[in-house]
Amino acid sequence: MDIKPAGLRTILSPLLKAFLLALLLANLATGMYTPFLPLYLLERQAGAAQVGIFFSILTLINLIFTLLGGWLSDALGRLRSVALGSLAGILSFVGLLWAPSWQWAILGAGLIFVARSLTSPAQHAFIADQTGEADRGRAFSLVHSLKTGSHIAAPLIGGWLIEAVGYWGLFAAAGSLYLIATVIRFALARRSQETRSAPASLQGLKSSLGALWTLVLAGGIFTWLLLVDGFSDIAATLGEVFQPIFLEGRGVGPLEIGAIGSLAALANLAGIAGSGWFADRYGERRPIAAGLLLSGLAMFWFSAAKSGWSFAAAWAAVEFSTGLIVPAFSALLSKVVPAQVRGTAFGLLSTSAGVFSLPAPALGGVLHERLTPAAPFLLACGTLLASLAAVLIKFPGKSTEASGQAAVQVGAD
Repeated sequence: MDIKPAGLRTILSPLLKAFLLALLLANLATGMYTPFLPLYLLERQAGAAQVGIFFSILTLINLIFTLLGGWLSDALGRLRSVALGSLAGILSFVGLLWAPSWQWAILGAGLIFVARSLTSPAQHAFIADQTGEADRGRAFSLVHSLKTGSHIAAPLIGGWLIEAVGYWGLFAAAGSLYLIATVIRFALARRSQETRSAPASLQGLKSSLGALWTLVLAGGIFTWLLLVDGFSDIAATLGEVFQPIFLEGRGVGPLEIGAIGSLAALANLAGIAGSGWFADRYGERRPIAAGLLLSGLAMFWFSAAKSGWSFAAAWAAVEFSTGLIVPAFSALLSKVVPAQVRGTAFGLLSTSAGVFSLPAPALGGVLHERLTPAAPFLLACGTLLASLAAVLIKFPGKSTEASGQAAVQVGAD
């Protein structure tokens, strides 16, 4: 089963069908509990500040492992890296099931971040390897649509399980789904014949980082991709951590929080559906800029909302704008780096974002307690609008310009 670059028709190949099935199951599993993890910590005697510290620690774990995960996908192969990361994911559910306190829950949640760090760069690079530049925006839209589709039902199921059988039942059910996804991923890794583009050695890692460091120091589009992603990740982290705490403080229960999450996933799906086509036709800058503007305004709206419907509509707008950004951003990144270091590039992007967002949860917890519960969302609004200014000034109008710039930079190394 050889893996070769091709057009969108490969989405229908048996290999990619199985790959996407495992992706759906894994994202359904994590989507069932992720919206409620801050509330789970509150039940384990954590306060808002402790929740912030908890997620800052998880960001640090992600920071350490994501770059390694991207490089491993280049060195070992995309599917092997995904299978390896899934092992850590299985162990994470065991840790969350038996955590006696919020401090012990760091072990379980930390392992799922290790799994995410190893699998996410490999998945993005794998999709980029399978598609041509002309179709890549739509390819990433399809993949992100499938991932988002799994999150439409997941929060509702998770909220229902919490009310019916508690957090233990939630983690047991989600862990079972993740186990099935892991079995599929190991089967794909064993059957695949991926070519290793570099030896799994420190010298290979040094070589990959050297090629990317040239792009970073050149001050071109790759540099600005790192900066924009870092600032926007601050906003995303603040929203993810403090949204359920903000809602619970206004009398919204777990099932309603799950319903808001499902509605937001539908809105995210709508944004994704248009982003890839728009990026392929008109360039990546426009959907990225539109998404950042809308997301900043929606964060402000959410912070000022008073009723359940207002919360739901505002958060749906946040997720719709994220859907506009992510496929176009992934497509642009895949075009400005050489194919042999794509995995490392996606890992470096996540690592740089982690550097920016590392203090965000802890700072958000302090602002939540000492100023106002709306403060984390106002900070998120500011970082999104700062990112928008950089995109309008520095991002190219068409992806072909970015590709040409990347070629010049890599050739100069």
